[in-house]
Amino acid sequence: MIRMMVELRVKAGEVEAVETALRAYVGAVHKHEPLTELQAFRRGAEPVYVQVMGFPDEETAQRHRRCSYTRRFMEEVMPRCETDPQAIPLTLIG
Repeated sequence: MIRMMVELRVKAGEVEAVETALRAYVGAVHKHEPLTELQAFRRGAEPVYVQVMGFPDEETAQRHRRCSYTRRFMEEVMPRCETDPQAIPLTLIG
């Protein structure tokens, strides 16, 4: 399993739009990618969102990156972020 975390630091005033986009994106992934794990969280009261993802293999991860709903999500959310989203690989230790 390939696991990663993506952090989105959102501009002030963009929280509602980003949360709406995240909900739609998570729904699309769950509908179209049954083997992909995806959860989205807000970090406390901060305008920071964390997505935790899991892909069974590299081919699935690559396919996910090319999906229309992934591209649409990034096009919608990127301008609303203070910084570029950071994808951080995760390694299971226990």
